[in-house]
Amino acid sequence: MNNIIKIKNLSFAYKRGINILDEVFLEFSEGRIIVLLGKNGSGKSTLLDCIFGMNNFSGEVIIDEKNQREYSYKELAKVLSYIQSLSLLHILHF
Repeated sequence: MNNIIKIKNLSFAYKRGINILDEVFLEFSEGRIIVLLGKNGSGKSTLLDCIFGMNNFSGEVIIDEKNQREYSYKELAKVLSYIQSLSLLHILHF
């Protein structure tokens, strides 16, 4: 399988200078469903925000062999999507 997303040495910090993500290396293969699990505040949403270009970060995100920073938001929307989970409490209220 091809690695459609490669994350190399990705780091992100908010204004305080405390790294939320520190030198992250990941590869996501084509045709796979990926699940990010972790405690509240562990950086899951922050990582996705970096992949989708909503946060400034150091390191590289390569999508389909092209640097993420070279994509427009419209182009990214054509190649990436994600679904945020709903807690059981929210589901019960529908």
